[in-house]
Amino acid sequence: MGKRLLIIQPSHYRSKSDLTPHKTKRRNLVGLTLPYLAALTPPDWDVGLVDEQLMDIDFNAPADLIAISAWTINSFRAYEIGDAFRKRGIPVIMGGPHTYFYGEESAEHCDAVGIGEAETIWRVMLEDAASLRLKKFYRAEQLQDLAGLPMPRHNLLDLGKYGFIKTFSVQSSRGCPFHCEFCSERFYLGQGYRQRPVGDVVEEIKQTGAKHIFFADSNFGGKPAHTIALMEALIPLRIRWSGLFPAYLCNNVKFMDLAKRSGLLHVNIGIESIDQTTLAGLGKKSNNVRHYREILRNLREREISYSLNFILAGTVKLRMSFRPPWHSSERRKYLRPISIY
Repeated sequence: MGKRLLIIQPSHYRSKSDLTPHKTKRRNLVGLTLPYLAALTPPDWDVGLVDEQLMDIDFNAPADLIAISAWTINSFRAYEIGDAFRKRGIPVIMGGPHTYFYGEESAEHCDAVGIGEAETIWRVMLEDAASLRLKKFYRAEQLQDLAGLPMPRHNLLDLGKYGFIKTFSVQSSRGCPFHCEFCSERFYLGQGYRQRPVGDVVEEIKQTGAKHIFFADSNFGGKPAHTIALMEALIPLRIRWSGLFPAYLCNNVKFMDLAKRSGLLHVNIGIESIDQTTLAGLGKKSNNVRHYREILRNLREREISYSLNFILAGTVKLRMSFRPPWHSSERRKYLRPISIY
């Protein structure tokens, strides 16, 4: 039996006054972080995966190493988990978007911090942990080529907790060709926009066996030629998919017709503001407010649902959603932003 690695995705606290982890009985979206980190792990490690939103953490579980993936929204809970395992003498490593911006703070609650993409540092961190020579910081010095990425180990998840109709997260690209001032992803995902080979993406979708896919890309349409080739390859799969792409593509009739034929169910669009001067100040050069009405009409005509993101006073993100005729009504949600503006 190899060394025992427990990879944890923390939940977040219910509120400022209720410091208990938020729980749900089921998820519809099968996340990518846990099974993908498991896929990067050498076979001599015995891997366990914990999505705290769906299950409790066994703080007495036998483990040789704890790995925690942190976003800012769950960072305080991540710190609490790290502190608890370290009190038992179990080494803890931490990574994720949060550590990119708050590496020094994160280092107070773990034995090693991974900063940047996991592909170039994950195995090194595991080797150093096994040899009891962990350094405090590991930095990915270069952006990862996305060809030939390992397939996520979904078999390690309890898929029974993900609902009858499961939507699997798949990445087809990383980064974004735009440089909007409010977006933190342009920093930790790098300034370059990278795409996975179409064949690799299709093979991963086939391996999930799912008919519902969420493309977990910052910008699914960052390079339209690649996106078009991918959408054409999706047609024979007969899936339904959702993702995020720029507003201006919704005015491209050929692009949208192909998106519909390939199975587009829902698109998330960064509108950000209805004032062109504000958009210019935000660096959102691809948006034109005069086109917004036509954009929404094009989506409604194709019965594609959508959600629109807005930046308000630099602190709140407003999401407005349209649901096609077979749903009961439109809805509006006020959400705290995960990104750092």
